[in-house]
Amino acid sequence: MSNELSLSFGGILLGLVGIALQIYVLDGQRKRILVAVTFTTLIVGSVFVGYQSYSYGRIVARVADDIVAVLGNQPRTFEELYEALFETDVAVANEALDRLVRSQRVAQTIVTLTEENRRADHHRVRVYYATLLN
Repeated sequence: MSNELSLSFGGILLGLVGIALQIYVLDGQRKRILVAVTFTTLIVGSVFVGYQSYSYGRIVARVADDIVAVLGNQPRTFEELYEALFETDVAVANEALDRLVRSQRVAQTIVTLTEENRRADHHRVRVYYATLLN
């Protein structure tokens, strides 16, 4: 779990404890209003977060399809793939590529490149290529 998510859960928990204390202290009409406002806020917040998650998933799926189209039959590095994508956030491109690798629509391997200079430097590079599952 990321630190941001831990902080979010901690903040929500702290808020719920505060509301629970208020419900315990208040009586009658004010208690009902507080409970109604609390549940309405939780429902609206849940719908909002769910919609954001759904929208992000659709964006990642679109970028994943773009990556498969860019790959074609040519192995490419992440940098080459990212440059070919139009106005895409690097985190979204990385998430899309991770999903493609997990679903085995794209495979990866590490190749060694030798630079033609006096020292003949070697560089290990990860390349991605489309699989037959596409």
